[in-house]
This record gives sequence, structure tokens and C-alpha cells, in this order.
Amino acid sequence: MDEDVLPAGCYHFGDDVMVVRLRRHETPKGSVAGQLVMARFADGQLAALSVDGRPVDSAALDPKSSPPTTTRRCERSGLCG
Repeated sequence: MDEDVLPAGCYHFGDDVMVVRLRRHETPKGSVAGQLVMARFADGQLAALSVDGRPVDSAALDPKSSPPTTTRRCERSGLCG
């Protein structure tokens, strides 16, 4: 999966990785720019988490995000479907 072509609000889920391109959103601590969040898994457990390519212990997600039915999964073409 080429993370550079993943549109905001879309995600890609593979065998051992989930990549999410977050939209800009507000948190109690202020505005958070759109970010690329990548979670890698090993043996069914979270093995690594990064935001914009930097390892992190946690990632700020939008608590008022849209329901899963409006979150769009990235298709093989790299465009949301």
C-alpha cells in the first residue's frame, strides 16, 4: 500500500498493518492536522504505532468521527470506494 496516495478519511487494512489517513479535527488540546496513522500487528497484537512516520505510544483520534458506514476503505487502486 502506498500511503502517499491514501485520501483523507480513508483506510487500508492488510494482513499485518492498518493505515488510516485522518482528517483535520479538534481535540480538547486544540486542532490536530490531518495525519497518517499506521498500526502494525504481530501475532494478533499491536506491535508498532506511528503517526506521520514517527513512532508513538498513542494517536489522537477524532472522538466525534463519522460512523463506520461513512469511513471509506481504500481499494487496491488507492482511491476510496
